[in-house]
Amino acid sequence: DYFSTPSGFEDLSKSIYPLLRQLVQLRALTLNGTDLFTRSGNYKDIIPANNTNIFTYGPEFTSGVSEVEDFWVYHYKAINRANTLISRAETIENVGSYASTRDVRIGEAKVIRAYCLFSLVQQFGDIPMPLSETIAANKEVIRVPSAEVYSQIITDLTEAEAVLPASASDYGRANKGAAQHLLARVYLTRGWNFGG
Repeated sequence: DYFSTPSGFEDLSKSIYPLLRQLVQLRALTLNGTDLFTRSGNYKDIIPANNTNIFTYGPEFTSGVSEVEDFWVYHYKAINRANTLISRAETIENVGSYASTRDVRIGEAKVIRAYCLFSLVQQFGDIPMPLSETIAANKEVIRVPSAEVYSQIITDLTEAEAVLPASASDYGRANKGAAQHLLARVYLTRGWNFGG
């Protein structure tokens, strides 16, 4: 019931941001294979010496590798928080003058969900794509084709861009520029990956 009040919904909107710190610190998978390392061995400064599995795309590259598990888990935790906010937006009582702020908070959640889905689809290809709050345990997981994931990401970002302000009310919140920047990256990636 608390999240059905404007103040509770504001607190819920703040809860979607803390996991971003963990997400941007998951460098092992996203930096591997880039041109950031110009000499052999530079990666050893940021990767634990005992984990060489992330450098091999073979049978040992599984969810048992902690970097893979962390990447997956933290992104889906952030997606679920964003989905919770989006799902509960319609339950706010006496929304009145809070309606425009509510729409901005939904836009912020859509940017975060899009960011997470984009990271996951780039890393894994076809992925599960939950779009509503998880309220019960579920053993069935359905992978969605990459093209559908990209369509959802573009939908989220274009809807967010339409409602987000040019500058955020609080430092660090998603704004119109963040949605546009991510949308540009998605279009570039999708154009390369799906031919247009």
